[in-house]
Amino acid sequence: MIRTKGVFLAILSLAIFGCPSDKTETPVTATAPPEQVKLLSQADKEKIMAFNKELFDIENLSKKTLSLVGDEIKLFVKGQKDSVDVASFVEKAKSEAGKSMDNLLKEAVPGKLPPWFNQNLAEAKKGFLDGYRAKVESFAAVKRFVDEKSPAALLEYKQKEDQSNKLLQDARSKLTLVLAAAGLPTGKTGTSEKFEKNPGESRQ
Repeated sequence: MIRTKGVFLAILSLAIFGCPSDKTETPVTATAPPEQVKLLSQADKEKIMAFNKELFDIENLSKKTLSLVGDEIKLFVKGQKDSVDVASFVEKAKSEAGKSMDNLLKEAVPGKLPPWFNQNLAEAKKGFLDGYRAKVESFAAVKRFVDEKSPAALLEYKQKEDQSNKLLQDARSKLTLVLAAAGLPTGKTGTSEKFEKNPGESRQ
């Protein structure tokens, strides 16, 4: 009985606090074709900055709640939180992630940009969407763990959480790549600024 309990706690610890990993972040190495960079107008740059700001605004709306639920789950595993409290946090976090998905679906990728920029912005949006879908799935696993105390459900939560974080990080990297290629600030605020026109600019 004692040994079984020890195995159970070991699995919980690995699920929540992690274990050595050999995973590496996927580098974003693609570069924009110079001829397409020259085609960017100042209006195009403003569209890219506005899109970047919208995506980060959506993410920031749910970031605090999503971070808090992870802390609550750790406290629950340690026996410092009641399952009712955790269930409440999980439902709220699931709702926030769902709202982020809804807002992302409504956000249109700027049109009439050079193909490389349009494609990468579309991929960034998809990355955010996929990341939040994985978040929702991770919370469903947490709910099963709270109800059933199943180590397998907690391991699934950890896997989905890692997958979500990876997808969101790659999406952010994709946005940064686009901003840098366009000669724009790569901060998260997306504040509008005046930019010098490209020497080869030909479109309005």
